Amino acid sequence: MFSIRLRDLSLTHFRCYSSLKLLFEERVIIFTGPNGAGKTNILEAISFLNPGRGLRHAKLSDLIRKDSSSSQREDASLGWIISAHLTLPRGVCQIGTALALSQREEEAEKRVIRMDGNDLSSQSELEKILSVLWMTPAMDRLLSDGPSQRRKLLDKFISSLDPDHSKRLYRYEYAMRERSRLLKEGRNDPLWFATLEEKMALEGIALTASREEMLELLISSMNSHLGSFPRAHLTLKGEVEELLKRHSALEAEEIFKQRLKELRPHDRVSGGASMGPHLSDLEVIHVEKNIPIPLCSTGEQKVLLVSLILAHLRIHALRRKETPLLLLDEGLVHLDTIRRQALFEELENLNVQTFLTGTDTAAFESVQGKAQFFDVQAGEVIRR
Repeated sequence: MFSIRLRDLSLTHFRCYSSLKLLFEERVIIFTGPNGAGKTNILEAISFLNPGRGLRHAKLSDLIRKDSSSSQREDASLGWIISAHLTLPRGVCQIGTALALSQREEEAEKRVIRMDGNDLSSQSELEKILSVLWMTPAMDRLLSDGPSQRRKLLDKFISSLDPDHSKRLYRYEYAMRERSRLLKEGRNDPLWFATLEEKMALEGIALTASREEMLELLISSMNSHLGSFPRAHLTLKGEVEELLKRHSALEAEEIFKQRLKELRPHDRVSGGASMGPHLSDLEVIHVEKNIPIPLCSTGEQKVLLVSLILAHLRIHALRRKETPLLLLDEGLVHLDTIRRQALFEELENLNVQTFLTGTDTAAFESVQGKAQFFDVQAGEVIRR
């Protein structure tokens, strides 16, 4: 198993940093300091080494340093810049990403990405290079929040193993949006509707099958690694899931497609699509206590989330024969001393490069001498 490593990180006009260069020499990297000092901003920058809008899902223009004018930037066409060197199975490579500024307000924000000086055709190419996983304080109650957040976590797990999953999800959602638009406009084009619904059925069944497979892998991983973290029983619930239980994939596609046709009048009034994997819900049960996740305490929900992430890391290592980068923003909050130690031991066994933040240095006492520490104070980062 190959251990991917982030060797350095450079930020320009990103969040609170006008310019920052950090060198990473250890497997565990820890940033400590008071709230609001800029610790999370560093982890957020690392999260942009994957597709999307980062761990905060921020508007790209909001990431530009507030007192940064175009006259201060070497390249006025770029808002913020992130650059990093990584050790990958293929060798050391350089990845850079930046916000491309436009002179026209109506143009959408655009993120440009380069690898070893060459432009990548799309963000999805990043998922083929490496995976970045994260856990933030906003996710502490993710397992009991709305179903969309649980679906996103599951899809993130799948995409880190199979980059094509993101493409299937995009194609499904695009076809669904187009169908909704035609319905809203009152269009009556049976051939076009049939084409879109066929695409929704094809991609929707494939998405659901991938999600079901991931649930089986997660459950198996947790059951085979009994330790300090609890196990979760996971069930994906929805009409499409029921179809796949009773029919083959091809039969389920045909039934799904026919149901979408029948639902056109209803969906024309309600908007959207009233059937599909975009409505599926992930049910989580705390196995040891035999209670659903909404009835668990915040601390219990946090340790179950950690348990799921560790299970996925084990699956990732087996399937891709390499480790992702892991970002834990205030990741030790709600974990007692025993579970903190257990977490570090699991990550050490998996050889995952992990970046953590915290306000209390004492919480990281068990990894003193094994980790690289940085003090963050008001946008200044100093190695201890």
